Amino acid sequence: MPDSAVFISNRVPDAPSTTPYQRLNSLSDEFDLTVFTLHKLPSDFQDQVTASSASGGIIYKIFFPLWVVYQVFKSGEEYRFVYTSYNKPALLTGILLKLFGYPWVADIYDDPLLGLQLARLEWKDPDIDISLYQIAIYLYWAVSLKIIKRTIRFTDFIIFVPELIEDYGFSEDDDKVLSITNGVDCKLTETATPIPRENFTVFYVGHVQKQRGVGELLEAAEIVKSRGYDDIQFEFVGPVPDSHSEMLEAELEARSVSNTVSFLGRRPHEEALNRMASSDVCVCILSPEIRNYRRTYPIKLFEYMAMGTAIIASDFRGIGNVIDHEETGLLVPPNRPDVIADNIIKLYENPEFKIIIGQEAKIKAKKYDWENINEDVISGIKARI
Repeated sequence: MPDSAVFISNRVPDAPSTTPYQRLNSLSDEFDLTVFTLHKLPSDFQDQVTASSASGGIIYKIFFPLWVVYQVFKSGEEYRFVYTSYNKPALLTGILLKLFGYPWVADIYDDPLLGLQLARLEWKDPDIDISLYQIAIYLYWAVSLKIIKRTIRFTDFIIFVPELIEDYGFSEDDDKVLSITNGVDCKLTETATPIPRENFTVFYVGHVQKQRGVGELLEAAEIVKSRGYDDIQFEFVGPVPDSHSEMLEAELEARSVSNTVSFLGRRPHEEALNRMASSDVCVCILSPEIRNYRRTYPIKLFEYMAMGTAIIASDFRGIGNVIDHEETGLLVPPNRPDVIADNIIKLYENPEFKIIIGQEAKIKAKKYDWENINEDVISGIKARI
């Protein structure tokens, strides 16, 4: 019978491409898991794990650590270890359970500071109203992060994306550190069915927000159109926050790109992959104002690579560790929509080059297959705990 363990995360998206889904899937194959989340688990895991969720608003997030500790003690189970994702409530729970003697595995596959960085950037926008309630919650999580950074050194095993290791007082030489990137399910991308396209298409997937590069892409679309390339279409797939929808629509009109830019909203992951597979260029442009974005390894970047499409991405440290400029993609400096436009036109005018860098990216993507990454995670946990 496999050893039992606790898995704690805010949520596990119903998307096999995501890191929390992959972590839960691989750990549930090796251990008898009890899972605590703030949201209901995907149906894929209903028969694989014992799950409890504390669905609710911010109050549930604040008291989530205490609720989990109570449930763990109530069960009377002897757990081999407690796994926590990078979410702040999960990490606070890990700290508490470590105090009670449970071996702790922390997984920092993204920066816990990200939410606060996004909030600070959004608050700079004069069109967005900020309430006292939002400020109070921000301060609560800011204090929580200070506690996390001071206590995370007590973990028994910690998983980092490479660029975050030093931020938390560790080094790659530390025996209890595993340094890995995000990844991609190459088998899943191979099943994508390209949809018919009539025009050269530039594709974006993700949250449609200015800090995720959408503003720069709209300006690039305007430049491309002004140079006479009316048949180049820009397609955005992903949710548009309520605070951004009117602003983006107004920008489409102001830039006169309503006929070359489409916002399709949230789409099933399968459809997003199909659209990705049939696109000519896939873009991953991020704001340099968000410190985390300068070191991140976006999952969509690996999906673009595995799909074999040409990539234009921000020239940041994390992305630059994966994309080789003019070999597996094109890297562009931040806040330069003119350079984005230049590179889109370059790929439009050079279809052979576009195909070559796409195929080279597809070959390199195999290095980042989730199967390899999951194996490293499981081996690391078993070796140290």
